[in-house]
Amino acid sequence: MQIALETSCELQGLSLEDLRSINPDFGPDFYESLTLASVLAIHDVPGGTAPTRVQPALSAARQKIDSLREEIHAHA
Repeated sequence: MQIALETSCELQGLSLEDLRSINPDFGPDFYESLTLASVLAIHDVPGGTAPTRVQPALSAARQKIDSLREEIHAHA
């Protein structure tokens, strides 16, 4: 992060050479880890933003809404 702050650029703006000056283990795959899909996917915890968590949460919310609508119409 320090090198990005010093050069006023985002992490994806750092060259592989810059990254390897910090740690030689950096590889081209580092940039893939910065994509939105990758960032979302690592949050695979209950309530997280990973697609594997969001889809079931949306389904559960839709079911709850449908159930509430049925209850409201039953009392109307």
